[in-house]
Amino acid sequence: MEEIWKDIIEYNGKYQISNLGRILSSPNKVYSTYRILTNHLTLHGYYSVKLCSDNIMKDYLIHRLIAAYFIPNPLNKPQINHKNGIKTDNRIENLE
Repeated sequence: MEEIWKDIIEYNGKYQISNLGRILSSPNKVYSTYRILTNHLTLHGYYSVKLCSDNIMKDYLIHRLIAAYFIPNPLNKPQINHKNGIKTDNRIENLE
């Protein structure tokens, strides 16, 4: 599957998410190149990532970000399901 990247709107081009569940950070004061951020496992078994804006860090669940940017939700359903039951499998084809 081809990796597709989309800007995370709340961060004005500072971060991007891919349909494979990777988060890309643009160059900043600390890092001079683009880099893939490290995911962290939550106590509930889901991957999350910390994003920063104006020195405020916020945790995001990776599967929720993927769903928000890649899965249409015209009925505004509140949950995302991992089809195969594996909470760490955030490929777009495994989410609904």
